[in-house]
Amino acid sequence: CFLLVQTIQHRKSQIMRLSQVNFLIAFLFLALVAATSSAHLAARTDMQCRLSTPLVLVSLHCMYAIMACRLWRVHSTISPMLVQALQQEQSFTRWVFQICSTFACKNKKRNK
Repeated sequence: CFLLVQTIQHRKSQIMRLSQVNFLIAFLFLALVAATSSAHLAARTDMQCRLSTPLVLVSLHCMYAIMACRLWRVHSTISPMLVQALQQEQSFTRWVFQICSTFACKNKKRNK
């Protein structure tokens, strides 16, 4: 509950906007719903028994979906940079290999 209140209070700060504040607030709210609903799993009435399990499971599934979407966003943001870095590394490796193979061929011709 404390984290949810603090997130709502500081949602306009730059670091909170960078961390996708709307998804963070939804995630914290769903965590609060799941935690409070799990207290009703030891139900005393039939209605509590019927409502507690779906509330917990729907909240947890929505939290999982939010995490998956956020991870996908991070991956899609970072992936092009990783591909570019890998291509630069491969081109450097290819260049070094060409130089080494050129010298190796010259040394073989000299030894014959």
